[in-house]
Amino acid sequence: MKKGDPLVVDLRQVRYSANGNIQYTLDYSDEWELVPARKPYFKSCEDVPNNIPLLYKSQLKIMKSKYDHLQQLKEVLEPDCYSFYDTLPY
Repeated sequence: MKKGDPLVVDLRQVRYSANGNIQYTLDYSDEWELVPARKPYFKSCEDVPNNIPLLYKSQLKIMKSKYDHLQQLKEVLEPDCYSFYDTLPY
């Protein structure tokens, strides 16, 4: 970012598309512009390296209610991430 670049407070309109695109205008009379997106660091959950050192001897347990809520979250996630949520200890 450099001096003079638009800031979030400069946005006048934001439009979200079902296909995941986000568009914006800086003035109500401007044409819609696509928000530039960064490339994801990992393409999927399967691409995350497995050589990261562990902080705990075993996985920390979560409350059953939190586990249930996280299971509901899978409705909006890619299927390749389901195994992470399915194996959470509670």
